[in-house]
Amino acid sequence: MTARLVTVCNQKGGCGKTHLAMTLGGALGARGLRVLIVDGDPQGTATRWYAAAPEGRPFPATVVSLAETRGQIARALKAHLDHYDVIVVDCPPSLDSPVTLATMVVADVALVPAIPAPGDLWATSRLVGLVEQARSLNDALQVRVVPNMVQGTALATAALQALREIPLPLANNWFGLRTAYRQAQAEGTTALGLRDARAALEVGALVDEVLALLGLASAAAAEPLPPETTTTGKPHRATGSATKASKTTKAARKTTKTAPKTAKTGKTAKKAGARRRAA
Repeated sequence: MTARLVTVCNQKGGCGKTHLAMTLGGALGARGLRVLIVDGDPQGTATRWYAAAPEGRPFPATVVSLAETRGQIARALKAHLDHYDVIVVDCPPSLDSPVTLATMVVADVALVPAIPAPGDLWATSRLVGLVEQARSLNDALQVRVVPNMVQGTALATAALQALREIPLPLANNWFGLRTAYRQAQAEGTTALGLRDARAALEVGALVDEVLALLGLASAAAAEPLPPETTTTGKPHRATGSATKASKTTKAARKTTKTAPKTAKTGKTAKKAGARRRAA
């Protein structure tokens, strides 16, 4: 099977691109999929995160750096397409980087992390033009803005509403502001490896949503959640809450009977796959 491709991009640093790429890729790997995370950022944060994994407990996905390929990254990705189920690209924090457009042109899904704050709102708005340019070459591209570090404050609620007004679809699930996510990077793992119950709900729900977008909803079942007694932090409110995440996870699992047909016959996956092979 030709790998499905997810690119994680935004022009603003500090919005959580590497966090999203590593958490998504690691969670998919933990479910049994063959996952490659491509570090396209010269800063190499994903590569260092991967190297921080302790001996005997490796990170659940493979990480390679292709930052030096720049605009030729799509060609470099071709060598990996037949060896993985999903490839996740962590792009540099710049719209001027050729990596961002080059990966959008061959991707199935583009995820745009954004913190609900004015600076990220402005940066995400600027991405709209690049998405339109990419879609002129890849009309199968699906885009989702993924809120990150969400808090249950009035300011965050207002910022989430502002994100909905940007002409890019908002994901149904997102990440709260949790110590577990920062700790995971330091320990070379994902929040799932720390057995944090609320983080596991958030990650699992977002993974199910992305799998559905990729036409792989039945490819991997979610792992059992850890006991609620291990929970740290408070649940954030709004669409990405633990309650809604749980409902989303259940809904995604109901697609198990029909998802294989989607994966084989979906026009979206076929178009993107054809473009990657022809690139």
